[in-house]
Amino acid sequence: MEDVFDENDDAVREREEMVQKMADQEKTRRIDYRITFNTEAGTRVVNDLVNRFGLYSPSYVEGSEKANDAVFRDGQKSVVTYILKSFQPPGDLVDQIMREVLSNGR
Repeated sequence: MEDVFDENDDAVREREEMVQKMADQEKTRRIDYRITFNTEAGTRVVNDLVNRFGLYSPSYVEGSEKANDAVFRDGQKSVVTYILKSFQPPGDLVDQIMREVLSNGR
């Protein structure tokens, strides 16, 4: 009977270690994104991605020739959104991105 509890304890311990490792990897990934994008060059890259892939533009464009165009554009936007969520830009960067997008007419 004790062997069953020992095996259970081992399984629980392994699961906890795995969850902790995943949490550590997520934390490291977020730090990597912040290091990469919270720089002057990183800000330029983010601004380019936001503008290039129309983050604040509608996905559906009336009269589009292909039915899948909106789905394709949504896919592009989701990558930019993922990047922004991953490094959680400071509010002033978000404001700057919005100002640039609006000034470019997008």
